[in-house]
Amino acid sequence: MSHSWYVVVTFLHMSLIHDLSSAQQLHRDNESPPSEEERSQRRKLASWLGRITLILSLILVFFGVLLARGNPWMR
Repeated sequence: MSHSWYVVVTFLHMSLIHDLSSAQQLHRDNESPPSEEERSQRRKLASWLGRITLILSLILVFFGVLLARGNPWMR
């Protein structure tokens, strides 16, 4: 189960990066609006960070089920 800790730390790290970068970008956008190209790049980055966070959260659910129910492949 040591792999699950890596997933937890990575999940928390990705969530923190997503939240902090989004907050900073919104703050900057209030001062001066971004160009269309910059806005498109930010959307793509936010989209990929969201997808990675989703995949990591599903892996965490899988590890949680293994921890609670046991590993069915090792019986």
